[in-house]
Amino acid sequence: MNKKSKIIIFSAVFIGIIILYFGLFHQSKKRFDWSEDFVLDKEKPFGTWLLSELLKEYDADRDFKQLNTPLDQSLKKAKIPSNYVFIGQEIYLEEHSADSVLSFVAKGNNAFIFTSSNPSILLNKILHEQSADSVYFPFESYYSDSLISYINDEEKSKEVGYFIPYSDRWTYFYHWNYLEISPAINGFKKLGSFEAFNEDGESRKGTNFYSIKFKKGTFYFHTQSVAFTNNVLKEKDMLAYTNRVFSHLNEGPILWEEHNWRFNQPSTKTWFFKPDYFKSGKSPLSFIFLNPSLKWAWYLLLVFIIVFVIFNGKRKMGIIPVLPARKNTSLEHIQLISELYQRENDHYAISTKVFGNFLSYLRNEMRINTKQDSAKIIDEILIKTNLEKKDVESIFNNWKSIENSRKVNTETFLLFNKEINRFLEKLKQ
Repeated sequence: MNKKSKIIIFSAVFIGIIILYFGLFHQSKKRFDWSEDFVLDKEKPFGTWLLSELLKEYDADRDFKQLNTPLDQSLKKAKIPSNYVFIGQEIYLEEHSADSVLSFVAKGNNAFIFTSSNPSILLNKILHEQSADSVYFPFESYYSDSLISYINDEEKSKEVGYFIPYSDRWTYFYHWNYLEISPAINGFKKLGSFEAFNEDGESRKGTNFYSIKFKKGTFYFHTQSVAFTNNVLKEKDMLAYTNRVFSHLNEGPILWEEHNWRFNQPSTKTWFFKPDYFKSGKSPLSFIFLNPSLKWAWYLLLVFIIVFVIFNGKRKMGIIPVLPARKNTSLEHIQLISELYQRENDHYAISTKVFGNFLSYLRNEMRINTKQDSAKIIDEILIKTNLEKKDVESIFNNWKSIENSRKVNTETFLLFNKEINRFLEKLKQ
């Protein structure tokens, strides 16, 4: 390698480091932490700050206390009645901590434990206390979708639903945990459930909010804790649902669990101590960047690592074979599928898929419950858009005719497909 090539490489590495630095540390657009850790943080999408503020507003005279000591210390001094609140992926309880929670509830207090996984140690102890028979708590099931409907089973009208969407930085689907079978134990009461439906109209129902009476107090469990995070509570429906869930608070103070034991990896149930340094939100690298000598030593280390990788890789890298250019066969595939449908003359199957995609758009993009009858769906569409009623009704009338006859000619299919495309184009205007 000649001198000119080395200068070019070093210049490219230096410019790359500068670009990397400004890209990571000098961004004008605010960056968010999308980790699902349920910490009491205002900025995190899956933090619980908004819920804590909502609980404080329920009663101005009610005390809101953040627990900063182990449960066997903090709950022992609690007033009666009081409300213990924990929101997270999974609550980590040792034997003596679980006994402290049970003793706290038994005295006449309430415990709200909303976790994505069953708090097994607590439930097993409750089962042992409540029944002498050999009983077991059912395993949780889950349903993956982006939109579900919450139902408050205490309401007189079971038609009232709260539509809860989920989204984060990477995906629009979430595992909604629930109880498929209610346990036959004393004191169990179903308070809330959820309903989900897929594109084929198949529904899934299950219990996601329930209570267990324990001596003088009550446990309240919710299997979908993500519904009470900042990102989800922005929805109007979710605020109304949260108010109904926490209508079970007693008149005593709220004891908010925010102790510095942080759940880390649910799959292995590991945990670690979270010191005060990390509570401030500072990165371990912030100490390095505050010291000029350490900061430039860090930059120099990065330069040497990059240069080493470049030169060492150049010496050992084998010859890269020239691969033939990949041929784009997408158009051929589309043409083949079209010819197959045309050969079979199965316009009904195509119409079914087109209408299924249309309903999926209404659910995911317009947040409309497509399981209800077509008249209600049309009314919701007209409320959310400026479309003509006759244009929307025409789509559903044509589909009803197609579904009843199950024999669709080319002209009917083209007209039906054209109406749906016109509907979507008008929404984009």
